[in-house]
Amino acid sequence: MHPRISVNGVCFPKQSLAEDIAAWKALGAHTVGEHVRKLHDAGWDAGIALLGGAGVKVESLVHPVEVALGEPAAWEKFHAEFRRTIDAAKVLGVRSIYSTSGYRGGLTWEDAADGFGAAMRPLLEYASKVGINLLIEPTVMLHADKSIVHTLRDTVTLAERSGLGICIDIFHCWTEAGLKETIARAIPRTHLVQVGDYMFGDRAVPCRAVIGDGNIPIERMLGWMLEAGYTGMFDLELNGPRIEKEGNVIAARRGIERLSEILTRLGCH
Repeated sequence: MHPRISVNGVCFPKQSLAEDIAAWKALGAHTVGEHVRKLHDAGWDAGIALLGGAGVKVESLVHPVEVALGEPAAWEKFHAEFRRTIDAAKVLGVRSIYSTSGYRGGLTWEDAADGFGAAMRPLLEYASKVGINLLIEPTVMLHADKSIVHTLRDTVTLAERSGLGICIDIFHCWTEAGLKETIARAIPRTHLVQVGDYMFGDRAVPCRAVIGDGNIPIERMLGWMLEAGYTGMFDLELNGPRIEKEGNVIAARRGIERLSEILTRLGCH
């Protein structure tokens, strides 16, 4: 496995944290990411201890922002839960926590962006004190109940307005115009890049394919990122019907092999 690949537990959506750890071991994964839901399901303190003792570097955690951006009265519980994730990240040596941006309701994009900035400000200050990056990632429009950013361009704009960093998920942004320029604009704020493929005609959400099986120009995009100075990890995120049909661990193994080949060809160290 290439030294700059991490394997996200989202590759195994139906598994427990303990099963994820077994899968990472089988794959020879040295660096991983995980969803906070799996820590919660394992019992928070027990989950942190289990993940911390797994013999892998935990690069990232995902904690979705699932609050109404126009309702500050509802943010108190969200803040408490997110601070708990930041505390766990500190214990685990995690560098980044990435998330969606929350629910806009009837707000304009600009007002929702202001709401996101206000909701995240105390968390950003809390995380900054312990050296943890908070990141925002794009999603498809079908996740408009969870996010207001569905392009990399809008993700960069929201990150610049709010002070957060960026997680580039190429699955959600590969079709954009001016993508090379947007990537160059994003890279100074980017601390994680997520990689999965898409095959024309697939309609499920999620509907990822193993790297190299689909139609995303992955090598070209990763080349642009490296040219722009990206020095972080490339996080494997594979899920959906194709992945489940093949078998999640088998698909992840092929994904690791393909991504390792691409990064090696690109001269990535």
